Amino acid sequence: MKFDILIIDDDKIVCNSLKRLLGNEEYIVSTAYSADEAMKSIESAPPDLIILDYKLPDKNGLQVLKEIKEKYSQILVIILTAFGNVSLAVDAMKHGAYDFLEKEADPTLVRFTIQKALDTLRLQKEVEQLQRELFSKHNMKTIIA
Repeated sequence: MKFDILIIDDDKIVCNSLKRLLGNEEYIVSTAYSADEAMKSIESAPPDLIILDYKLPDKNGLQVLKEIKEKYSQILVIILTAFGNVSLAVDAMKHGAYDFLEKEADPTLVRFTIQKALDTLRLQKEVEQLQRELFSKHNMKTIIA
C-alpha cells in the first residue's frame, strides 16, 4: 500500500532532508512551500499524511491545520517546528494534529513518528475494507438499532 505524503515547509533544505529521510518505495512524497500552494495541492489530490511547518510565509501552521481538519478530517497532520514549546504542542493537538515534532529532533524519532502515523492509516483503511466486504457479503446496507 503506497501512501501520499505532503511536506509543507518554506525551507527547501528541510523539505529535501525529509524527502531523503522518507526515501522509500512505500511513499509518494510531494512538497509545498506556502499555505496557499499546499491548499491547492490538497484540493487537487488529498494526501494521506501531511508534515506541516508551524512558521510559513503566508499563515501559521495552526491556521493551516484548522483549514485542513475542517475540510479533510481524515488526513493525519504532524506539526514540525523549530519554535516548539509545550503550549504550542497542546494547541496543535487540540486542533487535531496527530503529533508534534521539533525540527532538531533525532531523525530516528521523526521516521518513527511518521511510520506510526502511517501504521494508523493502514489500520484504518483495513478496517474500512473489512467493513465494506462484510456489508457487501451479507447484503447489509445499514444497521438500524
